[in-house]
Amino acid sequence: MSFVDPASLYAELGCLALRSTRLVVGEWSTEVGGLRPRLRLQAHRVADRVVVNSHHHRERLARSFPWMAKRLCTIHNGIDLARWCPGPSAAPRAGRVKLVAMGVVRPVKNALNLARALAVCRDRFGEAPEVLWAGEPEGRGPMEEVDTALRTTGLEDHWQWLGTPPDYPALVQSCDALIHPSRFEGFPSAIGEALAVGLPVLASRVCDHPRLVEEGRTGFLFDPESADAIADAIHRFMELPAPERAQMGRAARSFAEENLSVDVFVDRFEKLLLEVTAARPADRDA
Repeated sequence: MSFVDPASLYAELGCLALRSTRLVVGEWSTEVGGLRPRLRLQAHRVADRVVVNSHHHRERLARSFPWMAKRLCTIHNGIDLARWCPGPSAAPRAGRVKLVAMGVVRPVKNALNLARALAVCRDRFGEAPEVLWAGEPEGRGPMEEVDTALRTTGLEDHWQWLGTPPDYPALVQSCDALIHPSRFEGFPSAIGEALAVGLPVLASRVCDHPRLVEEGRTGFLFDPESADAIADAIHRFMELPAPERAQMGRAARSFAEENLSVDVFVDRFEKLLLEVTAARPADRDA
């Protein structure tokens, strides 16, 4: 088994000479275009199974490399449910709704459209939530764009850049919902971790997000390219009575326990390995 690109390539080269050796590799890179990624991915012809951590990535690879389709297997990342767990029960928080966002600050994470959505919330619905963004910047450009948008609309006090907080689970526990406006993801760890904490999730309708967030049950989905759509999802959550928010949080935790625990992750890998060792090696000349 191998899970890092250079190690997987070495293992695949080694298996050219060890034809009866079974090999499972992990493919976490989301790059499927360009000459170098395509040449590297051709090495997976040697592997019996190629494990990816999202269904969306499996589907992209199967479309781009049809010969790989039967070897692909999706296993979502396992979440440590003891660390990422609901906080102490407490009365509903007063004041502004607090939304936490987690991720590197770069254009694909779509912070700018989220900042624009806050202005839509205020102008259309009369109130805007507070956003706490945890994550380091990838250059100053994306942060400066957001700061400019917030100053222009007078919403600077509704947004905090936290960098890397000392205790991510405690931060998530202290908020009302996760907001995840990303335009593209592999496995969205932030969503998995928020679900495990029992937090409703407001997420873009992209990649595996609709498989993880059930509309109206564990959160709400939106078009990440539309500030109006993001604002509508935020408003729908803000309008929920406290008991319905609490029920949404319980459903989120239940989903994480049933689908995203480390035990589930290990069980799926165990079944995969038993399947691989029991079957005939893949036709590596396909």
